[in-house]
Amino acid sequence: MIVVLENKYVVPYEVSIGNRLWSSRWWCRVTGVAIGRSMMEKAQVANGTAFETFLAVLPLATYREGETILNAGSKTGRLFILKSGAVAILKDSIEIATVDEPGAVLGEISALLDQPHSADVRTLKESQFRVADAAQIANNPNAMLYIAKNLARRLVAADDILVDVKNELDKELALSTL
Repeated sequence: MIVVLENKYVVPYEVSIGNRLWSSRWWCRVTGVAIGRSMMEKAQVANGTAFETFLAVLPLATYREGETILNAGSKTGRLFILKSGAVAILKDSIEIATVDEPGAVLGEISALLDQPHSADVRTLKESQFRVADAAQIANNPNAMLYIAKNLARRLVAADDILVDVKNELDKELALSTL
């Protein structure tokens, strides 16, 4: 069970003393502080997935239309999770993709590999993002799994495009040799 308390998510923290197991305390995974039961009574149980609960505690950043949130060649160590809006991904000033799906993760390759961003990301309209540092993501297995699944989906899509392009080139090559 994950509980939201004062904008932080907490999980059960069990303390064993001798042969007896106590579960009257909770552990905040953001601050690393044990929380007593009296504080927990004020908390509300979060709805949604563990990743959504994790997102809820991240800072929210709003960018106006046309603003650049990531610059190619820069190294921020941050990931942006789209809450609302739309962005364009530009590589060498060429738009290679647009993203408008809430939950899309931007900047994850750079943050996870600790390397500069490989593309510019610019808002197409006012957009909101949850912003996380790479360390926050690395310490959260649910977040890592979410990002891995997103990367896998993008890899499958890129493979499909590559196959389509190869088939088109093969057709053109066959026609040119006739």
